Amino acid sequence: MKDGKIVIDSHSHIGIDMIHGETDVNEYIIFADNQGIDYSFLMPVPAPVINSKRVLYWNYSNEFCYRSDFANLQQNGFYSPYEVANDYYDKKIKELNTKRISFVPLIHPKLDDYNSLMRLYEKYNPTALKIHGVSAGAGPNDVNIGIIKFLRENNIPLILHTDFDNNLENGSGVSTTRRINSPKDWASFIIENNLKAILNHGARLDLETFALVNGSNNLTVAIGPEVLMMTEPSRLMIEPSLLKQHGYLGVIKKYLDIDKIIFDIDYNWNTLSLENRTLDYDSLNRVTQIFNENEAKQVFSSNLVNFFNLKELSHNFGETKGISVNNKGVEER
Repeated sequence: MKDGKIVIDSHSHIGIDMIHGETDVNEYIIFADNQGIDYSFLMPVPAPVINSKRVLYWNYSNEFCYRSDFANLQQNGFYSPYEVANDYYDKKIKELNTKRISFVPLIHPKLDDYNSLMRLYEKYNPTALKIHGVSAGAGPNDVNIGIIKFLRENNIPLILHTDFDNNLENGSGVSTTRRINSPKDWASFIIENNLKAILNHGARLDLETFALVNGSNNLTVAIGPEVLMMTEPSRLMIEPSLLKQHGYLGVIKKYLDIDKIIFDIDYNWNTLSLENRTLDYDSLNRVTQIFNENEAKQVFSSNLVNFFNLKELSHNFGETKGISVNNKGVEER
């Protein structure tokens, strides 16, 4: 809890990432306890490595050429390119025997399909699914039609990585892939297909996307990791003068409706910079400094509870922290 407020982390990672290194679940729990986080949604890192091998690899180019062991995985009975990673990290969480964590499977927007998601649904019964388009080398225009059908039928929301790259001199495939994962494109995709999603990374502070979110019942925006993101201004879409005037959270407060704002840590990308991997321990404090008490309660928990319809987790909350979930959100008993 933070100043008497229930705190839910809607988005953090566990696992070994090919680029970012290791995110240990036990170290995350220590961090969460230190911060007063009551409940967490944990998902595999974007580029998971199992047994020294990357589960999925995209050769970033203008053609988005795909290569991986996926064909071999299929021959061995796996239906999804991330199934190995999902099984591995779901097991890690189950071994903790905790009711404070929900596992969010990682899916591939292009290579997963209706059948692979039905299999996943039966195995994990997830509250949400994660798509990291940059790591997958795909964007909203690449989403398999079977995924859309599955999400509609089962009313499962997505947690979406959003990105941008204003470094026009950088012609790399990674730069291109960031741009095709723009928050506005993902928001438009969700609205057009009548799906639900959280847009991560503050929707890159894109005011056009904020307007779409404010006008839709099916979209929200998660805010973290704001310190790291402020070190990469070329990946934000806000006018520098507005950012300087209001600050990162100030822009979100000014241009997003309060019931659209979701708290997340994005562990362990919540660092002071990509070079300085010191963890940021002040994200909760910044929320309470920018938002008043009632607003902070919404950001920390109630907005997510309402958006995810988390009433079924009331037993879990009650077992761990003396918390109940009802139609007013999360409250301490």
